[in-house]
Amino acid sequence: WSSEKVLEFFDSYAPRLDKLYESSKIQYEPDTKKIKDLLIWCLEEYYGDLRLTKNSNIADILNKIQDKLSETMKIVSYYKE
Repeated sequence: WSSEKVLEFFDSYAPRLDKLYESSKIQYEPDTKKIKDLLIWCLEEYYGDLRLTKNSNIADILNKIQDKLSETMKIVSYYKE
């Protein structure tokens, strides 16, 4: 297609796209709380309980994961020898 044809095509579809956007039931932005909860759930399935306190932040959780990983590596090293 020529650039004029592309622009003409876009101009003819732009109003339809605007209507679809306005009527869409898809949320405007991702639900970050649900995403974080899912991430924590996945990590806990793999590493075990990661809950620290009600006010834990992500750095605390990552430190706990690192501790669990270190424990796992010690066990693996023991059986490798």
